Amino acid sequence: MSVSNAVKEACKATGCSEQTIYALKTGLRRHRALSMHVKVRPKRKGKLTNSHKQTYDGIVQSGLRRIVHTFLFANISPTLNAILTKVNSDESLPNFSRSTLHSFLHDIGFEFLRRGNKAAFIERDDII
Repeated sequence: MSVSNAVKEACKATGCSEQTIYALKTGLRRHRALSMHVKVRPKRKGKLTNSHKQTYDGIVQSGLRRIVHTFLFANISPTLNAILTKVNSDESLPNFSRSTLHSFLHDIGFEFLRRGNKAAFIERDDII
């Protein structure tokens, strides 16, 4: 049996595409293990992990949690732009840029969840 016929039969059996099967085959040949090349997101260079948690105290963290939870209790999806306008209008909290707010929310335990064309911040299950 030729390689192309074996790949076609494997595609039918697994439901994967031929390109995926070939990628697995080359990964097995190169690394002697069944794996695929996965892109790894680079870490923030020159910054400590969770550096925002060290910069802002617990009052700011609890204020952000309070704002996100008020959106959830009002049954409004807490999008980043909505949270940003609410945080920047609050006098007790510092003004954030959009990117800083996004990374700070990630550092204190919120995940960005996208369903269809709607996106929201949800608190991770392991924290609740």
